Amino acid sequence: MRTAHSVRSVRNYMRSYRGWHVVDLVMIVTYVVGTYFRVTAADSGSQYVYLTKSRFFYAIAVIAMYVRIGRFCTHLETIGPKLFMLKLMMNDVVSFLALWALALLAYVTAISAITFGPPSHNVQHAFLIPLFQVRISLCARG
Repeated sequence: MRTAHSVRSVRNYMRSYRGWHVVDLVMIVTYVVGTYFRVTAADSGSQYVYLTKSRFFYAIAVIAMYVRIGRFCTHLETIGPKLFMLKLMMNDVVSFLALWALALLAYVTAISAITFGPPSHNVQHAFLIPLFQVRISLCARG
């Protein structure tokens, strides 16, 4: 009897939060994995590698926690409208960054074609060098 009730309550939880269970799951799993790496760092010889991995997973868990806390702050009358405006603004920022990345990719491709002639399959020559040229030319203006 008790098991059937537990299964029903888990199903209701998964249906009711409209995707927030994924954030909860990411938060819990990354925290557990980070704790695992933290504990194994004490037993192993290469502590730096395990501590770095644990910090990475802890950082993802903290980001998921802040996103989850942000959901509860939407119900406050002072912070809620600001969070809603921030969400709408982020949609505009993402579309702007997509257009900017498209323009930058076009510039990098053009500079690479002009500078190196025939197309090369080397990523460093195709993208990294023109990107650093953009940075150098912007620094030279300032």
